[in-house]
Amino acid sequence: MKAVVFVKILLIISLYCCQAFAIKPERIYHTRPLDFKMNYKEFKIKTPDNFNINIWEIESEIQIRTGKTIIICAGDAGNMGYYLRQANVLHQNGFKVILFDYRGFGESDDFKIDTTLLFHNEFLLDYETVLKEVKSKNNGSIGVWGFSMGGYFPMVLREKPDFIILDSAMLNLEEILHRLHKPDLKIPKNSLKVLSNHIPTVAFWGQKDKITIASDNTLWNKNQVNIYYYGGHMQLFQSMDEVKIVKIIELFAILPYENK
Repeated sequence: MKAVVFVKILLIISLYCCQAFAIKPERIYHTRPLDFKMNYKEFKIKTPDNFNINIWEIESEIQIRTGKTIIICAGDAGNMGYYLRQANVLHQNGFKVILFDYRGFGESDDFKIDTTLLFHNEFLLDYETVLKEVKSKNNGSIGVWGFSMGGYFPMVLREKPDFIILDSAMLNLEEILHRLHKPDLKIPKNSLKVLSNHIPTVAFWGQKDKITIASDNTLWNKNQVNIYYYGGHMQLFQSMDEVKIVKIIELFAILPYENK
């Protein structure tokens, strides 16, 4: 049992280490929800351009009463199996959790990855398809938790969830390229700009993160809050107590639901 826990810790650490702002999908799930004693449903949904996207749905008995759901929108490396620590914390605190893999990741359909891109525009379609599917089946408060690349998608799509959580979000693509100093890396053609909105949003930023910084987004409004932690890129769970993280998320999850 200790060996299994140790492997899980190594996987979590490797996730943070491999966020190198280059698309690095993994096909094999080294860990699944059952490893964290979470029952789940696994199924696929089809995008408008005919790609099958793999989904894990983790439901909480508490969530059935509160109606709170969070979609985890992953970064550019690994697969959704790397986000089960976050999913487990949410599950234990009464959230229904939806995880999905972009095309080319995990057990979603094959897709030719261009590793010279920050991301593929097609990933946005994958996210949009999942968001619409979840909204069609849930009447309660629906949020999106976006990590790094995954934080870009809910901020550029016109169809919004009820609340947004960001960790080290990629919001100013030109500035990110400048900071990375990688001549071969480029932004996809016809990529979208971040939209101004009034969706309750909390954004976590690592004070040691030199690539994604809070000043990248100039569209903050009264419903949006920046919170800083002492750590690097996507090191929220290594730098802040889990209880504090959940308390903050719960605040933003309750507000939009009560105002519907």
